[in-house]
Amino acid sequence: MPKEHAYSDRARSGALSTFREMTADEAAEVIAETAEALRNNPSDFNVRVMVVGMKAVGGGGAPGAVGTAIGGGTGLSVTASGGQVEVTQGERAFGEELENACDALQELAEAAKAGEKGRIEKLLAGLKMLASVPASILSSAEVSLRLAHLIG
Repeated sequence: MPKEHAYSDRARSGALSTFREMTADEAAEVIAETAEALRNNPSDFNVRVMVVGMKAVGGGGAPGAVGTAIGGGTGLSVTASGGQVEVTQGERAFGEELENACDALQELAEAAKAGEKGRIEKLLAGLKMLASVPASILSSAEVSLRLAHLIG
């Protein structure tokens, strides 16, 4: 069962249509809970994967496609034979990227709780650069911060 908080009580009571503000603590709580949900249940979200440096390789059991990770190394290796597609590599890098996104969201929640508007703007800009942050999460964070008057 989801954790309850004061803002959701107002939303359920029908006050959401007239309630236009949120406290900094409530905004921080929404963002922190979203980060926790992304960390614990990433399959609940539509997460994008970007492969840079794609090249096709064929023959003799070699990978059918290889993506080079930013900074070097193999980012993603895909082999297809007999209708089966096998993806190797990339999982660790993707996990790290997702963990970075969760950490950045947690840091954003802390900045919101402290009311640090300059830090909030910088963190939001950084989150927008991470391909692993689902648009719905970014929108939710921005709406919460706007309702708390922490961003314009």
